[in-house]
Amino acid sequence: MRYNGPAASLPVMRGLTGDRILVLQDGQRASDLAGSADDHSTTIDPLAAQRIEVVRGPASLLYGTNALGGVVNVITSDIPTGVPSRVEGAVSLQTESAFPGASGSLRTVVPLGEQWALALRGGAHSNGDVRIGNDPGLGNRLENTHHRALTGSLGLGYFGERVTGGVAFQGYDLRHGVPMPPEDDEDIVLEGRKYTGVGRLDARLGSTVFPSLRLSGTASDYAHDELEDGEVEQAFALRTQTMDLLLRQAGLGPFAEGAWGASGLFRQYASTGEEQLTAPADSRAFGVFTFQELPIAAGGAALQLGARVDRYLISSRDDPEFGPGQDRGFTALSGSAGLTVPLAPGMSASLHAARSFRAPTVEELFSDAFHIGTASYEIGDPMLAPEFSQGIDATLRVHRSRLSADLSAYGNRINNFIYFESGGDTLVGGAELPVLRYVQDEATFIGAEGQVEWAVLPQLVLGTRGDLVRAERRDGTPVPFIPPARLGASVRWDDGRFSAGAGVRHAFAQARVGGEDEPATDAYTLLDLDAGVRLLAGGRTHSPTLRADNLTNALYRDAASRIKDFAPNPGRNVALLYRVFF
Repeated sequence: MRYNGPAASLPVMRGLTGDRILVLQDGQRASDLAGSADDHSTTIDPLAAQRIEVVRGPASLLYGTNALGGVVNVITSDIPTGVPSRVEGAVSLQTESAFPGASGSLRTVVPLGEQWALALRGGAHSNGDVRIGNDPGLGNRLENTHHRALTGSLGLGYFGERVTGGVAFQGYDLRHGVPMPPEDDEDIVLEGRKYTGVGRLDARLGSTVFPSLRLSGTASDYAHDELEDGEVEQAFALRTQTMDLLLRQAGLGPFAEGAWGASGLFRQYASTGEEQLTAPADSRAFGVFTFQELPIAAGGAALQLGARVDRYLISSRDDPEFGPGQDRGFTALSGSAGLTVPLAPGMSASLHAARSFRAPTVEELFSDAFHIGTASYEIGDPMLAPEFSQGIDATLRVHRSRLSADLSAYGNRINNFIYFESGGDTLVGGAELPVLRYVQDEATFIGAEGQVEWAVLPQLVLGTRGDLVRAERRDGTPVPFIPPARLGASVRWDDGRFSAGAGVRHAFAQARVGGEDEPATDAYTLLDLDAGVRLLAGGRTHSPTLRADNLTNALYRDAASRIKDFAPNPGRNVALLYRVFF
């Protein structure tokens, strides 16, 4: 996770983050502005997650553009997935020492007869300024990192013999501070909200070739204000509508199974206020795709093939600050091919190659103003070309009764890679601010990652993991803000009732930085502990968990963070989570 305070952290996958990682909730785009700027928060409640899916490789084509690094799908089941026999749900309460405050959530599913179910979810979170390891200049607290969020959802599901589906209405309200350098005395706060309507319909078609069809869509209204000392300096608004069709395929000619689909994405973006960042702009994207699996030999060897065609249009509107509107359009063909070969029972090897596409964002094209949230003057380029990624990765998987391992090596070349280039300083309102320009170059990412778990006893599991990525531009200059190489080890005991674990994480120093304005980061080692118990009382399952992260209170900085020069990561954190399932 790229750290920008507790409210604005984003996934980092193989060195890529921001708009190159597609973040979904229940298979639908989060439809916020978290990927467009480091200070913007993700509008998904962590306590609402029932599980998290990570998708890389050919299957990412099913989700559309912006998935150069991969897909993170947070499953909340806000639309019921079935009719329970009785009222079911869970209550969660959590408090943490490094994030002083508390979080709580409620999730319940109520049967309404034999074919209908109602899902209700609500949550609240509030924390004060983050506690850090003792820093000579900052002390033990990172100023202006408070965070408050309210979230809720109401969903209705129908389950017939041939048709199932449902709708949900989701709301998210947020307020959080933005960490600033100690020499800056501005109090920067983001306030925002998002409302989303979600619909889904699944139909069993009764066909042996095309057994099922899914139609889904969303409509989302997001907005946030960026305040300086209580006054609105910038305001952002984003309305998003999506439409998706997915036709599942069984055997068809030489293909064993597959999918066909089409998608539409419509976005209406506006930036207003005294420090208006960009001209307002509308985006429209259309795509058609297929994903197929072709058996090629006895024993399970198979070839996975994917292809996608996208048309992306973006049009800025006439604006007094930015002049006449401009139109850009991009058409792209993406594709993937993968070979999976069983080597032995429970062991397989695979090799995948893929070409994917990302269009420039509104900010990358049309920005030309001071961005209060990042304390810099940002300048876009309306002539930026789309990014094209050509990647290859090889994976060895072992999943046996006592041993589980996933080992991968990969290479990824991105043509027209968009990044910030320092353009010196400028004066804005009497203050000297850095100028950041969006520019392009070729970038190459090469790395490896892996994890191994061994069940020494049925209740005792030992594990180790590690990853590294090396990223550089065409001339050999490092790509900025790349995570360092990491190693970790863990031990866990779980007998079904009691659980306990310990882990150690070591990050090596990162001296390969993108320029003189990016500081290097030192190596660090973190120690984590956890313990929990599951108790049955009164017909309910109680599950208290005690966790300690960074037990030694190490002072460390995240190499992928754009505020690492003045903002260390959280110090010792003791967290208590209490869940009741009913």
